[in-house]
Amino acid sequence: MLIQIINSLFPVILMLSLGTALRVSGFLTNEISHGMNRLVFWVGLPIFLFHKIASSPFESGPALNIFWGLMAATLLTALAAYVITRIRSYSGPVRGAFIQAAFRGNLAFVGIPVVSYALAGSTNTDSTQAMALLAIAPTIPIYNILAIVILTSQCQSGTKISIANLIGHIFKNPLFIACMLGLIAASIRIPIPTALGRAFQGLGQMSLPLALLGIGASLSRSSLRGSMWQSMLASVLKLAVLPLAAWAIGTLLGLSHDQMLIMLLFAACPTAVASYIMAEQMGGDEPLAASSICMSTILSFPALAAILAIFS
Repeated sequence: MLIQIINSLFPVILMLSLGTALRVSGFLTNEISHGMNRLVFWVGLPIFLFHKIASSPFESGPALNIFWGLMAATLLTALAAYVITRIRSYSGPVRGAFIQAAFRGNLAFVGIPVVSYALAGSTNTDSTQAMALLAIAPTIPIYNILAIVILTSQCQSGTKISIANLIGHIFKNPLFIACMLGLIAASIRIPIPTALGRAFQGLGQMSLPLALLGIGASLSRSSLRGSMWQSMLASVLKLAVLPLAAWAIGTLLGLSHDQMLIMLLFAACPTAVASYIMAEQMGGDEPLAASSICMSTILSFPALAAILAIFS
């Protein structure tokens, strides 16, 4: 069990740490890091998602069970975060950043690598990984919608976004497009030629390590200095309350062992880096957003290790 936990989490920790070290040493400049993140977001990860989903057996039932459980737990945690901000009389910008930090997990850039490594030694690895990817495909637009609604409603200085802009923001997301195209290809069983499949595989394989290096490069010690206690509370909601809610809901739904493990690993992912960008653009508390990302990333590894120890 200990070996499986190490094999699942150590590669992620190592690549995040390497990204931070390369950024601190100056080897990774802002320009290189920004370009690397754009490459992953627009090319590597979309190809990875499309190829994995398109080449997998199309079984939507188990994936939908994971999705519904994760979404229910997400909404409950967001509601709990809102109640806390009202009790503690947080200002609008702080409320918006706090609630977003409590529910919006980094499923694509952290969740997928952790789940992939955790499932690597299981039977039917490819189909199980495909089920995990199918489960989070709908969460991409839903997370964006929730974040926009929360930040717009809570931040008095937030930029109002029209329905047309909201729809455009969702349908222009390359991860959403890749997931939808993959679902279509899998459902009608479009064969992928071997030469094209190998190209997709090579390009997709670069996305996970580059994504982790990019996240590591974006973290810094200064991010922890602002809003320490608020970010700690948001991290507890994200890494403890949300997984516990997911476990309770998954138990009620009767999820299988693999389904429960996948859902809990996704639930215990740290706050998404995109939450800082969204808070910055829509009037949220930027120091709190940055601090929450850094704090939850550090604390997520004990949470993920506990889940692996219990459910592996």
